[in-house]
Amino acid sequence: MTRRCGLCVAVVSLLAAFVQGDDVPVSPERSSVWRTTSPAVDLVLPAERSAKTVGTENVDALIHSLKERLDVLESRQKTLEAQPSAVLQANDKGFALKSADGNFFLKIKGDIHVDGQFYLNDGEHQIKDQFFLRRVRPALDVLVYGQFHGWIQLNLAPSVPTPLDDVYFEWLMSPLLNLRFGRFKPGVGLENLQSSNVLSFIERSLVSNLVPLYDTGAGVHGVFGDGLFNYALAYGNGPVDGGTGDSEMTDRKDVNGRLFVLPFKNGSRDFLKDLGFGLGASHGGGAGTAPATSPGLTAGYKSQGFNPPSFFFYNGNVVAIDNRTRWSPQFYWYPGPVSVMVEYVASAQSVKTTAEDKANLTHRAWQIAAGWVLTGDKTSFDGVKIKQNVDPKAGAWGAWEVVGRYSQLTVDNDAFSSFATPFLSARMARGWTGGINWYLNPAFKFQTNYAYTRFDGGAGSLAQVQDRKLERSLFTRAVFSF
Repeated sequence: MTRRCGLCVAVVSLLAAFVQGDDVPVSPERSSVWRTTSPAVDLVLPAERSAKTVGTENVDALIHSLKERLDVLESRQKTLEAQPSAVLQANDKGFALKSADGNFFLKIKGDIHVDGQFYLNDGEHQIKDQFFLRRVRPALDVLVYGQFHGWIQLNLAPSVPTPLDDVYFEWLMSPLLNLRFGRFKPGVGLENLQSSNVLSFIERSLVSNLVPLYDTGAGVHGVFGDGLFNYALAYGNGPVDGGTGDSEMTDRKDVNGRLFVLPFKNGSRDFLKDLGFGLGASHGGGAGTAPATSPGLTAGYKSQGFNPPSFFFYNGNVVAIDNRTRWSPQFYWYPGPVSVMVEYVASAQSVKTTAEDKANLTHRAWQIAAGWVLTGDKTSFDGVKIKQNVDPKAGAWGAWEVVGRYSQLTVDNDAFSSFATPFLSARMARGWTGGINWYLNPAFKFQTNYAYTRFDGGAGSLAQVQDRKLERSLFTRAVFSF
């Protein structure tokens, strides 16, 4: 603006002098004033210019030169204004620093889960009721050069054995093909793939005992068919049932994968758009090396309440042999405020004892879970979409959901011939869970669950096997995530 005003002063002065027929002396004093007022004019009228009269032709040339210089300055100003700059964002998806073109970003995310566990039929006080930090997870979400994405999520809660959750990077080549390397969830279990921040239940079902929770390796994933199909395929260390593949005991590796279909995603009927079904599976590296130290088998199947000891575990002289195979047909449906999830998992593994007794064992588990958001908010695999955040002054109380689930795990009967002890390990666990969830806003929710689990076997003596004591537990959780 200052430059434009300086140009205007110069042009008006010259024109006024021309109209009046006066000479226009350009004294050193005048030149100094113009240089101070407008650097642009200074480019045209240097101090060395002699103080002579300005004729008609000189004025026209001067005006033309001034206009050219003004156009150059305006062009430079527009170029400066058009240059991209970083964008700082803060919203319900976290805090982010982004480049203007979107090819680079750094997002800061995190969550905190404060749990309460209360065992209602523990008259002998063998298990302590407690509040504790279940998850304290800072996370960084990074994108560089538009295609290379990284995710680092730690778990700093003192109750977990490892400080890592998901740690991976990937090359986002296209919707159809993306390469991933690091520690991530295999595509076998449906419920396990859900983020713990959006789970309808505080604890996952008995089914999760049979699926690999995390694995370390490399994989590909993507979507095709206009979003109707999504897939994942990975090659990794190969965790035991309910385990993580953070380290490897043998040279054998696992292949795991998943294909999931949303047949009505692009249809006109909204209540069918979130209906999907698929199949997850894994095969490979099941052999152990030593019964006592590296058996290649699960350390034990846990109940819904994680009551120690595990309700099933192998004897100390058993080791895995050959490959391990899992398969899991799965289904979900989210019509509006209603949710339904059905999942089945079978895990087949050959085992042997130090006495060379061998067996091919297949353990099975399944679950059916349902929920209803009483306030009518839409729910999905990624959680409840809250219509109104809590605001008592406005009479808004967030979203409320009721949920229920039945899950069951059955151990292969042949396991109790030589590989597990029937009065220490149960043949079957059946769990019922009911709960109420209160979503105050997308970042905060309260959950309360009542869990009831019955067992077949797992107590008594070799002469008289009895059922393990049933479990009745009350769980609470407060979740803060951003």
